[in-house]
Amino acid sequence: MSAPVDRPGVADAGPGLGVPLAVADPEMHVVPPERHPLYPGVAG
Repeated sequence: MSAPVDRPGVADAGPGLGVPLAVADPEMHVVPPERHPLYPGVAG
């Protein structure tokens, strides 16, 4: 509880990996690229 939770996606994708890997790797994606608010260009 020493670190604030600013990136909820990191816990799902893995420690140190975060959202970028989740978008890059479809096998362990948390949020579909077309619906990802931080990577709108990934869909197309």
